[in-house]
Amino acid sequence: MKQNKTRASRKSNVTSCMKNPYPILLLLPLLFLLSGCNAIAIWLYGLDTKFVPAHDDNREKIQARFGLEGEPWYELDETSLTCYLMDSFYTKLDTTDSLRWERQAKLQNNHLQMLQAMYFDRAGRLVSYHLNCYAEGFPNLKWNKYGAFNSFPPSSAAPPDTLLPLPALLPHIRDTHDNPISATPSPQADYTVVVFWSGFFGRQSKRLIRTVQRNLPLAADSLRVEALFVNDDWFLVKMDSIVQMKQKQYAPQGQQTPDNTDV
Repeated sequence: MKQNKTRASRKSNVTSCMKNPYPILLLLPLLFLLSGCNAIAIWLYGLDTKFVPAHDDNREKIQARFGLEGEPWYELDETSLTCYLMDSFYTKLDTTDSLRWERQAKLQNNHLQMLQAMYFDRAGRLVSYHLNCYAEGFPNLKWNKYGAFNSFPPSSAAPPDTLLPLPALLPHIRDTHDNPISATPSPQADYTVVVFWSGFFGRQSKRLIRTVQRNLPLAADSLRVEALFVNDDWFLVKMDSIVQMKQKQYAPQGQQTPDNTDV
């Protein structure tokens, strides 16, 4: 769909990002509510514990539920993105510089959150960054806190970084035929907006999508904007096994890796 700004939409927390010695240990404290049987808190946040990740037979139904009717369907290749970020982290790891290590770990953690809105300029640089960690609020995340989305591009909630520019991100996004989309940003697009959303996060995903959709028309008529709404439900399913695989790969010889990913 194109309005001089184009919006588009793979398989692959809701509070605050955590500092962690492993950059991928990122699930929200809310996820622990699942094991705690706190059905009231889950209901208040609008999480959908019975949500079934998308497949060929239910994509259109899911799109309609989340206000994405008519949008192309895109899914996150959770394995390739996680491996890319972890490989980048460990190959550049400098254990003698603890501050730099912690900062890099936090950036990695940010880019593996379930709910994100990333605005990239024509050169593929991240210029406005929004993710669940920085969206405070209960029972709803306040994406437009301080009126950030009242202008285009919105003022950034999280500090933009250079860890994952658009050309590096696009190969990890796939279409319905499981083909990666072009690694080259559209030369016609002045801005490319990439939104990560999850059916599991129910109402919180709907609110993020709606916030971005309302922001897109605020772009000047002279600007061409493309948007990709990227489903990342399978990341929840596969994250633990991917992380353990990469931790084992990079563990010092003879050192055991954790059996599970405690956040």
